[in-house]
Amino acid sequence: MATFFNAQVFTFTQPDDTKIQLRGWGDQHYAVFETLDGFTVTKNPTTGYYEVARLVADGSALEPAPGPGDRLDGVGAGLPRGLRVRQESAMAAARASAQRVSGRRCEQRRQERRQQMRAMRAMAAAGGPLLA
Repeated sequence: MATFFNAQVFTFTQPDDTKIQLRGWGDQHYAVFETLDGFTVTKNPTTGYYEVARLVADGSALEPAPGPGDRLDGVGAGLPRGLRVRQESAMAAARASAQRVSGRRCEQRRQERRQQMRAMRAMAAAGGPLLA
C-alpha cells in the first residue's frame, strides 16, 4: 500500500554533506519536491545534487536548470514556481516505479511460504532430511 505525503517537509543531504529542506507531495512511487519558497527540485543524475528544475521541451520530465550560482536559487535561474510534469507522464512514472518494486509485500510473503512448502515436500518425498 502506498504511503502518501502532502506538503511534508523532508531533510535531504547533498553530496557535500550539506543538509537541505524540501517540501514534498506524492508517495514512494512518484513524488515532487520543492524548495521551501516553491521552486521545483530534481536530483542531478550527473552530480548527485538536488537542484532547481525546469521542464524538458515536451513537458514530460524535469531536468536540472542551469543557474548563476546556488543550485537551489530558482529566482536567479529565472524559473517559475511550482513546475509540474504533464499528468500522463507523472502517472506513467508512478506505474513504472510500482512495477519495479516487484509486487506487494503480501505477495512476496505468499511466494516465500510456497517455496518453503515445496522444499519440505521434496525432502519428505526423498525420505526426510539427512542427519549426520
